Amino acid sequence: LEETRWQDKALDEQACRTNPWPFLMPATALAASGATIPWPAYSDEIDHEVELAVVIGKTAYAVSPQQAAEHIAGYTIANDLSARSVTFRHGRTDRPRDAFFDWLMGKWADGFLPVGPWLVTADEISDPQNLDLALTVNGQIRQQANTRQMIFDVYHIVSFLSHLMTLEPGDIICTGTPHGVGVADNRFLQPGDVIDCTIENIGTLTNTLGPKPNRFYRAFISENDE
Repeated sequence: LEETRWQDKALDEQACRTNPWPFLMPATALAASGATIPWPAYSDEIDHEVELAVVIGKTAYAVSPQQAAEHIAGYTIANDLSARSVTFRHGRTDRPRDAFFDWLMGKWADGFLPVGPWLVTADEISDPQNLDLALTVNGQIRQQANTRQMIFDVYHIVSFLSHLMTLEPGDIICTGTPHGVGVADNRFLQPGDVIDCTIENIGTLTNTLGPKPNRFYRAFISENDE
């Protein structure tokens, strides 16, 4: 599960305080720390997003924010990689919601959600809303912030999601990313880049981006295809 917003990324903070924006990720997107991430053959613009990840330890349904802590096993780190451009066959006529779904489909590539390097139990994290986090590419800082900048805190996110669906032990909830993503200044990842995601009191998640494919393909049908 993903929740997408931080204060410094919101265009209008007050307008964004209504509710989180969650979406689901396929299990095939998961990857371990140390893994080489395959470059998908439908995009040439790959981006990074360091995120605090919450791991559910006890089934939760319709719990309050005050009850949410009882259902959290612990915390880890996630890098929500994104394909910012998704190639289509020529001839598609864009519809009003295509931009949203193009963005969403760019999240689902194999290995695009590295998680790790381990789980830190909840009792070891005294305040999940006061953790420094940073992301570097080849040793250069790209993202740096603190979880207190999240619009919705961990417990409100867990509560909100538990009213939409039953949360089961082992479910991973990513909590959004701060400023510094590559799409903001057209600075995308390159083949062989080493991405380190570090969160205070948790550790460092490290992955390397694999080579571009020899051939890109246009993955989706046009309006004229059946």
